[in-house]
Amino acid sequence: EACPDLVPFPWERITSMWLKIAAAAVVLASAALVNGYAQEASDATRETIRSLKQGGYVLYMRHTASDTSKPDRAPEVDFKDCATQRPLSDKGRLQAAHIGQAIRALGIPIGEVLVSPYCRVKETAELAFGGSYTVRPSLMSTSNLSEKEKRPLLEDLRALLAMPVPDGTNRLLLSHNAPLMDAVGIFPKPEGVVLVFRPNGKGGAAHVATITPDAWDGLTASSR
Repeated sequence: EACPDLVPFPWERITSMWLKIAAAAVVLASAALVNGYAQEASDATRETIRSLKQGGYVLYMRHTASDTSKPDRAPEVDFKDCATQRPLSDKGRLQAAHIGQAIRALGIPIGEVLVSPYCRVKETAELAFGGSYTVRPSLMSTSNLSEKEKRPLLEDLRALLAMPVPDGTNRLLLSHNAPLMDAVGIFPKPEGVVLVFRPNGKGGAAHVATITPDAWDGLTASSR
């Protein structure tokens, strides 16, 4: 009696499927980056504010609302000439002052304030925190840089996020959207947002909360 024809086992299809799964696993692993950087964080609460008042955190703040009708003149941006850069809008100036007032009203201690050399970032710092800030070149926008140019800047940003902060104070980094996205896979939005990180003592940091510009009034009211 004749044997029925055998159906070939789909080795190529199975192999292709496992390769796709392995590739997806690599992508997920790289998204996690270093020790929990890219985890999703919830909106800040009254408990978040209590923790921030104790210190030990890193706040990554994106500059406040800017005037998109006047883009950066990349790659000819001159850090000494604000006319070559996208400026803050009037809304952004009000936001910066309001965020600074809210942080002071809540009693959140801010120690070192490190900022990008771009004019809109320095103006945000001046309006929110006064003149007590230090320009940190590694916090500049990475949007128009090559991978080679980005590498040392991103390494320094990761170190600033992970470096332990003494109790009783918090480190504030004032920058752009691209550096954080390039460094740890988190896109800070909208303009003026503050992302709260907790260094884990193992060379990384956990993203524990997000504070949007319009959330400060509610946080101030709930913390009274």
